Formats: sequence, C-alpha cells, structure tokens
Amino acid sequence: KISQVHFLPRGDTWSVRGGQLSVMSNDRKPRGLLSKDMGDAIAAAKDEVEHCHAAVSNAEMKVDKLEGEHIQKRREWNTARRARKANDDEMDALIERIDQIRTEMENDAPDATADTSVQEGEVQQLEEELEKLARQRETFQKDHDQRQPELDTLRSEIDDATTRTEKAIEELQAAETEMTQYVETQTQNADALQK
Repeated sequence: KISQVHFLPRGDTWSVRGGQLSVMSNDRKPRGLLSKDMGDAIAAAKDEVEHCHAAVSNAEMKVDKLEGEHIQKRREWNTARRARKANDDEMDALIERIDQIRTEMENDAPDATADTSVQEGEVQQLEEELEKLARQRETFQKDHDQRQPELDTLRSEIDDATTRTEKAIEELQAAETEMTQYVETQTQNADALQK
C-alpha cells in the first residue's frame, strides 16, 4: 500500500489518509529520495566504462606485443628463406659445373693419352661441396619445419587478442550507449516532472 507519493524535482507530495486525498506543495528542495539511486546508477555506469576502457587498453597492448613478436619471427623466417635460396642457387651452379666437366671429359675421351686427373679431382671437389650444400638444405628444411608451428601459434594468438579487443570495444560502446540512454531518460523524466 502506497502511503505517500513524491513528485520531483520540487518534492510536492500527495497522500491519502482516512479516505481523504491530501496534496502538499513544497517550497524547499527535496532531501533526495530518488536522486541517490540515480547517482549510484551513474557511478556504476562510469565504473563500468572505466573498466571497459582498461580492458581495451590491456588488449591493445597485448595485440601490439604479439604483433611485434610476429614481425620478429617473420624477419627470422625471411632470413632463413633467403639463406636457403642462396644455398639452392649454389647447388644448381655446382651441379651445372659438374655436368660441364663430365661433358668435357667425355669429349676428351677419344684421346687416350690425355690426362683427366685434374678434371676428376675438380669433379670430386665439386661433388663434396654439393653434398655439403645438400646437408645445409636439410638443416634449413628442419629449421623451416620447426619455425612454422611457432608462426602459426603467433598468428592464432594475434587473432584471439584482436577478437578480444573487438569484443571489449563493443562492450565499451554498449556501456557508453546504455549510460547515455540512462542519463537522457533521467533528464527527460526530470523535465517531465518539472512541467
């Protein structure tokens, strides 16, 4: 049962006592019967906005850190790829040189008195270099295979952090919109009560 009703902002009241309607006008400001609730709600909304700002800031810092790590890993990856390409080019050149020397040896074969020991030594030396480069190629491939999961993990972490940041921004915008709507509603209610 409602015994008394207060009108804001002046604090006019009406009440029913013994079946009689009683209306009283107030020339003083009310003691804040409802304004404390409004103040608490605004303070809570401001706290939520600050919390959302902090969450967005933390998420952005994490994204920046992960992007920095990703760039560093990408640079290492590119350096290893360039070294592998140089190794492959050197191997191709050596294979071509070996083929050229073998061709020269075959062309000189009809002359049984020709000494091919120099060319054979050169071929043997080039084949050793070729084996060395093949081992380096295997090393580069292993390094490549080891770094790939790390890069995938970093990409995944960046995607996750970006998603969390976007969600925090959406929550922040929703909280700001809600707070704005609440303040506007309270202002409209106060204006309506003044009329």
